[in-house]
Amino acid sequence: MNTTGVEYDLKRLPRQWLDDLKLIPGFAEPLSAFEPVLALTITREADGVRQVLACVRDAAENRTHPGVLSSPTVRLRGVTDISDLVAGSMTGELPSWLTAHIHRLVDEKLSAASEFKDSFVPDFVQVWQAHSVIGITNGQPVTEALTMINVHLTVPGDGQPFPEQTTSYSWIGFVPETHHAKVVESRDASILDISFDGEMPLVYGLCTHSTAEMLEATSKI
Repeated sequence: MNTTGVEYDLKRLPRQWLDDLKLIPGFAEPLSAFEPVLALTITREADGVRQVLACVRDAAENRTHPGVLSSPTVRLRGVTDISDLVAGSMTGELPSWLTAHIHRLVDEKLSAASEFKDSFVPDFVQVWQAHSVIGITNGQPVTEALTMINVHLTVPGDGQPFPEQTTSYSWIGFVPETHHAKVVESRDASILDISFDGEMPLVYGLCTHSTAEMLEATSKI
């Protein structure tokens, strides 16, 4: 994809472009055309409330979707076949290639504390495909076609496995799942009542929207 001259600040884009995001269940389209990406929906129970991990993409480290409220995400470079991946509630082990990428994301981008690294429990998988808006050029939206694999992980107890920020993310924290749902529906991060160092993040992206879908799916099991 030629990205010469693309403006990546999504806050400069018409709201309509972002509202048109449509998640299509499954992976009917080839991965050669829809690049695979992994997102994690990480939840814990605290004071009787299920919370979900959210983060803000550091603008200096992320060319696409800078400063956007996100779920932990990593591109699955080199993955060309996911036919061994079964969506839904897990009844067995994840494919080894997916487990390796989960560990990479948790270790490298989230900098999980060592005592938690082996305690995350995957229990649900969803797969979506969609065209994501990444910017604008010559007055027209620039999109990329993605296959979003979202895996639900649970954190034992109410522990805090992650730092408040990493190189990839300028803010990391758990938020009540009900608040997350309202944020995604309204695209208004101020609902979380968090300062975010004075700059409110935009709410957009396959990772965030697929996490909202994952939270709804796993609330029923």
